[in-house]
Amino acid sequence: MSCLLNGVPVEALWNTGAQVSILSKSWLSKNRSSTELRNIEELLGEEAELNLRAGNGGIIPFIGWVEAQFQLASDTHSSVPLTVPILIARDELEHPVIGYNVIEETIKDRTQVQGESDGAVIDIMNAAFRELTVESVNALVDFVRYPAEEYLCVLRSSKNNITVPHTRTDRYGSMSC
Repeated sequence: MSCLLNGVPVEALWNTGAQVSILSKSWLSKNRSSTELRNIEELLGEEAELNLRAGNGGIIPFIGWVEAQFQLASDTHSSVPLTVPILIARDELEHPVIGYNVIEETIKDRTQVQGESDGAVIDIMNAAFRELTVESVNALVDFVRYPAEEYLCVLRSSKNNITVPHTRTDRYGSMSC
């Protein structure tokens, strides 16, 4: 997707499965050397531990986080950037990764806070997500604005790795978590 991070135009990857956004240290150094690298304990507290894993299971080592201004590139004239925390990876990344939570907040901010119509938001999203079809963008905006609560639930797990199958039903045929 096309976006701006601290005013710098960038092509970023949007990861619907990630609740964190990540930049590489080299990208930060090259594009915003004055941005203060902060300690992860500021976000999580002293006792908290954060272990990031890529989709392939590999560990993503990070060195801290920064506060950044995020905007969709197609939305620079009419909106205020969102301030978001972004983790800084030690290793090189081909593109910055934007987590689902940032896009979710972008959509909610435009529709719920600024009162824009779904059509205006969809136009902005279509311009930023050039590789998606109009139908996919419509579905994304609908999903964020009107989540199907019957499909959402609280999931608790142990510290061990677990796999939740894509369909799981109880003996009565209802979905369960």
